[in-house]
Amino acid sequence: MGATKRTNYTEQQLQIADLFKALGHPARIAIIENLLSDDLLKCKDLQERIPLAQSTISQHLKELYRNGIIGYEQNFNCAYYKINNSAITLVHEYLDKIKHALEENHRTLIDTYFRPGLFNQSDLQLRI
Repeated sequence: MGATKRTNYTEQQLQIADLFKALGHPARIAIIENLLSDDLLKCKDLQERIPLAQSTISQHLKELYRNGIIGYEQNFNCAYYKINNSAITLVHEYLDKIKHALEENHRTLIDTYFRPGLFNQSDLQLRI
């Protein structure tokens, strides 16, 4: 499959797509879940909790960092990873937007097709 053209989309659409792509791996979800429970963790801490090689965890951390989902704090020669709240807020707001649109569409469908008096009770009965 070829590369996706990125010229016909808004900056926000591209950013959201990149965030979801970065979140689209179970190891990255496991990393996020661990960071949610313990705010700041080293790669070694994650390696003890997630059954993957240190190099694999490092690659997943790199991808999450590249997409702005996590950040890190340097303490001497050790990096402590943490969740970037603004990236998670962006994902949350986007999913909330979808949820509200679905709810609105659902209400519109109900209002349009199931208005009181539109159908008689006999129209709603199953006929065998």
